[in-house]
Amino acid sequence: MKTLLAMITLIIISVGQVSAQQISAGAPSVVPISPTKVKKVFKYSARFICVNPSPFLASGAYQTDIGIHNPQDNNVSFDKKALVTQTEDVEIGPISLPVHVSLSPDAGIHIDCGHIVTEFFLNIPSANVITGFVVISSPQELDVTAAYTAVFVSSGT
Repeated sequence: MKTLLAMITLIIISVGQVSAQQISAGAPSVVPISPTKVKKVFKYSARFICVNPSPFLASGAYQTDIGIHNPQDNNVSFDKKALVTQTEDVEIGPISLPVHVSLSPDAGIHIDCGHIVTEFFLNIPSANVITGFVVISSPQELDVTAAYTAVFVSSGT
């Protein structure tokens, strides 16, 4: 149990640069996601963790919320997809088909665990923990952030 809890804490800390005090207090950590430019396309890779209730994890709620904002003066069309990561000794996880999105100037959307499971992975087997990346590919720069929250619930009364 401690190993899995440490793994989840490590994922959240390494991605969000969150202190242990913030995690235990349930304070969200918002992290800007910088793009990598590949052949005139801005690619943003935002890490996610989605946790269903599990006897192996500390009781609580684990949330990832990825925000996308169009700061441009014109509409921006882009593709978003998700991929599931696994340990090196396991077969490569599924990669979704891209979903095309268009945002008007100063508009924004968000992607949370519910969107990741229902929009990208309709046929993924039920799992207690799903980790991976949402990848956004855009011809123009966007504002992309990821917010990570873990709230632990005491099982005692």
